[in-house]
Amino acid sequence: MAMVDAKVNYNFHESEVDMNQVKVTNDLGYAVEHLELVLIATMFGQVTEIDGIAIGADGMIDLNPNRKISTTQIDTGDTFVIGAPVYFHVAHKVLEVTSASGNVAVGICTAINNGVSVEFMPFVQRTDVTGLVVT
Repeated sequence: MAMVDAKVNYNFHESEVDMNQVKVTNDLGYAVEHLELVLIATMFGQVTEIDGIAIGADGMIDLNPNRKISTTQIDTGDTFVIGAPVYFHVAHKVLEVTSASGNVAVGICTAINNGVSVEFMPFVQRTDVTGLVVT
């Protein structure tokens, strides 16, 4: 049996593995990769499909709040602050520190390596309502 190297994206690391996956349809207008953080169908999480999710295709994302995520998928010019909200900029596909137009609050910063990566705990999401809801 041949060994296959898995793609590693954004230096993604999860310190507490506890999956809570939902099926979404990629309506973003671009394909998304395995472990890429996304906001699809009002739900924020990382892509769990090994091959990613093609435009218009269905796939699974993990939106479990019971974990800490460390990623380099950030605006490298931002200075994150421990305990402050972390925002996702849908158009730029990165985490940011501001609530500027187009940004959605997705978690709380728990550790930083400014200019390189951020660790955060995602907010709890309710999938039975419209919009991203923090509970």
